[in-house]
Amino acid sequence: MATYPVAADIVVQAADGDLLALVEVKNRHHLTADIATVLRSNLLAHGVVDRRAPYFLIVSQDVGFLWDQRSQPPDLAAPPKVQFSMVPVIQRYLPSLADGERLGGSQVELAAVQWLSDLARGIENRPKEPDAALAKTDFLKMIKGGRVGMEISV
Repeated sequence: MATYPVAADIVVQAADGDLLALVEVKNRHHLTADIATVLRSNLLAHGVVDRRAPYFLIVSQDVGFLWDQRSQPPDLAAPPKVQFSMVPVIQRYLPSLADGERLGGSQVELAAVQWLSDLARGIENRPKEPDAALAKTDFLKMIKGGRVGMEISV
């Protein structure tokens, strides 16, 4: 299998090693679906992230958004397919920091990597609220057995 450098804060591979999702951490106050859509559009239009990822996520400590990009080429202006709360993720993986202060992007990135890794490994003791929203897609099924990292070539 050929490998290609992928630019994203977090890269998720499916169990077969193929690229499954790219995740960008944008920990800004009041991140909305409209703002996230513009951020995604800019990242894709300027080639900062790879368009071939079936899924694309933008997460902050407050909220996360998921796009299903399996129709190619992806619609840059499409709103996210799913919106979910990241508060339970932060509370679970960074309990000492989840007291209302604004976290740094690297802290949110660490929590997101842990959460996505638990999804991939099928760990049961994880936040259920994001799972309920993501269950509207194939993402939860496709991440099982996968690999999550911050510097992965796929």
